[in-house]
Amino acid sequence: ALEALRDPIHDIVLMDIEMPEMDGIEATRLIQSARTQAGTRPYIIAVTAHAMNDIRARFLAAGMDDYLSKPIMIPALGAALERAIAHLHARRR
Repeated sequence: ALEALRDPIHDIVLMDIEMPEMDGIEATRLIQSARTQAGTRPYIIAVTAHAMNDIRARFLAAGMDDYLSKPIMIPALGAALERAIAHLHARRR
C-alpha cells in the first residue's frame, strides 16, 4: 500500500490504526515524507476502534487530517469524505 501511495493519483486514504506490520501512525509518517516534498500529500482519515476522548487529537497531531471510529456509520463516512474533498479543492486553487 505504501508503494502505491507514492503515486499522486491517490487523494484520500482511510488509514487503519492497528495493522500487523506497521501501525497507522508510522504509515502516515512514511506517506508524508514521501509525498509532502511534491506537494501532493493525500488527505488521511484515521480509522480505529479506539474511542477515548483524546484519541482524535493524538491522530491529528501525528499528521492525519480526520478521524472515524469503528464501526463506521455511513453518514460519518460521507461527512469525512466531504471534508476531504473540500480540503483537496481548496489546496488545488
